[in-house]
Amino acid sequence: MAGVALLEASLDRAPKASPLVLRALVDLYARTEQPEGALPRVSAAVRETPVDPDLQATYGDALLAANELESARMAYQRALYQDANHGSALLGLARLQRSLGNPREALETLDRISPDSSVAIAAQRDAATLVSEPERERRLRALLIDHPREYAAALDLAELLYARTPQSVEALEFAQRAFLLSGNADSAVVLARTLHARGETQKATELLERLLAIDALQDHASLQAELARLEVGTDSTP
Repeated sequence: MAGVALLEASLDRAPKASPLVLRALVDLYARTEQPEGALPRVSAAVRETPVDPDLQATYGDALLAANELESARMAYQRALYQDANHGSALLGLARLQRSLGNPREALETLDRISPDSSVAIAAQRDAATLVSEPERERRLRALLIDHPREYAAALDLAELLYARTPQSVEALEFAQRAFLLSGNADSAVVLARTLHARGETQKATELLERLLAIDALQDHASLQAELARLEVGTDSTP
C-alpha cells in the first residue's frame, strides 16, 4: 500500500487532481483488498470537472473495480458521448460487457479501439481472451511481432503453450522472455512451472528462492506457494 499512500499524498498537495495520478490510483487500488478505495477521489474530481472524457473513463474503471456495474456503464457512456473514440472508455466498457457475460459485444467494442490508442496493446490482449484457442495464439504471436517487449503478451502465450504441452520448448522460451522483461512474481511462477515440467526442478527452486530473498519484491505469496508445490513434488497448473 506504499504506492497508494504516495499517490494520496500527492493528490492532497495538488490544487487540482491530476487525471494521470487518479488513473494510477485506481489501478493500484484495484490490486488491493479495497478496490473501491479510489472512488471518493475520482468522484470528487468528476463533480469538479464533469466534461472530461479521461476523468469519466477513470471514474468508470473505479466503479467497475468496486463492482458497481450500472454506474460504471453510465460513466463510460458519458466519456464516449464526449469522445466517441476514447480508448480507455472503450476498453473499460468492453471489460464491463465481458463481466456481464457478453463476450461478443466486448469483442466488437475492443475492435473499435484505434491501433494508435495508448490502450491498443491492452485491447489486443483482452481480445485474445475472447476467441478460440488457435485464434488466441495467432493474435498473441502477431502482437509480439509488433511489440516484442510486451511482457504480458509473452506471459499469456507461455501460459497457453504450457497448458497445451507442459514440456514445450516454446512455453519455456516465452516464459523466459516474460521474466527477463518484467522480473515480476507472475512471470517467475510461470517460468518455474515450465522449468519443473521439463525436469529442471532445481533451477526452478533456485529462481524462486533468489526472488524471495529480494525484500523489495512485493508479491511473495505466489512465489512461496509455488516453491512449496515444488518442494513437495506437486504438479503445477497455470
